Amino acid sequence: MLENKNILIIEDDKDSRELLKIYLTKWNYNVFEASKPFAALELIKTHSIQMALIDWVLDETSGIEICNLIRNKFRDNYVYIIIITGQKTRRDVVEALSQGADDYLMKPFNFEELKVRIKAGERILTYQNNLKDCYDKLYEASIKDPLTGTFNRQTILERLNSEFERAKRLNDDLSVIMSDIDFFKRVNDSYGHLVGDSVLKHIGKILKKSIRKYDTVGRYGGEEFLIILPHTSIKVAKNIAERVRQSLKNEVFIIKNFSIPITMSFGISHISRASNSSLLLQQADQMLYEAKRRGRNKVVAIDEIKDYTIII
Repeated sequence: MLENKNILIIEDDKDSRELLKIYLTKWNYNVFEASKPFAALELIKTHSIQMALIDWVLDETSGIEICNLIRNKFRDNYVYIIIITGQKTRRDVVEALSQGADDYLMKPFNFEELKVRIKAGERILTYQNNLKDCYDKLYEASIKDPLTGTFNRQTILERLNSEFERAKRLNDDLSVIMSDIDFFKRVNDSYGHLVGDSVLKHIGKILKKSIRKYDTVGRYGGEEFLIILPHTSIKVAKNIAERVRQSLKNEVFIIKNFSIPITMSFGISHISRASNSSLLLQQADQMLYEAKRRGRNKVVAIDEIKDYTIII
């Protein structure tokens, strides 16, 4: 079944268009009309149209050419195309199908036959949409941490490598924040791992809400989270980390009738101090260690440390 019941008619002849519209409306479809190629493409994009009835012979172009345009333009949004024409040779049928049409209906046609062919197209689209949904869910599961909803370790490290290479190539800013929940073992020991999981899940939501659209956050491991901040100076990175730290400090976690105070420590590194992404990550980790050493619930950035040497 079509998700939005939208069908596009691409036909020059007004009478033919009106007749098709009468039947399609009667069958409870939302009908859109076009006679020019680019108007058709815009309608498909704007209204997420998944099915089109296209006349082979058009004034400005041909139905086959529009078919090609649709296939090239909408690779990720499949449009089921039925070519309607008076061409009747086997060669014509083969050409239409080889150029991207899904079905072929010869004039004059019976409208009940058209209805059957539309229903057949709907079954194919339903099957395809289900496959796409399954693929999207599998892909989402492969890149996300199932507990916190942030990116998993592998994905966040891949993003770090990619952003580092981009920033180096463009001579752009890049900051990284390594964060860790303070005394998280006490939470697990005092309240149990289920409560600990709830805390991690809530922290994930707060971190995702706190970052900008082009930033990335992932669960690095255990109770550690890695935040990647493209186009970001170390000064701005400190402001972001401090904002998150304050919001956590002022929030009391109510989980299963337990009132649990939670704080986090943050370590910040910047691309200007690192020759590769691994070093950038290690520096953020060392700054996090320094924040812990200073008593936790702190933000420490690499520009605060004089004569800094990475400890491996």
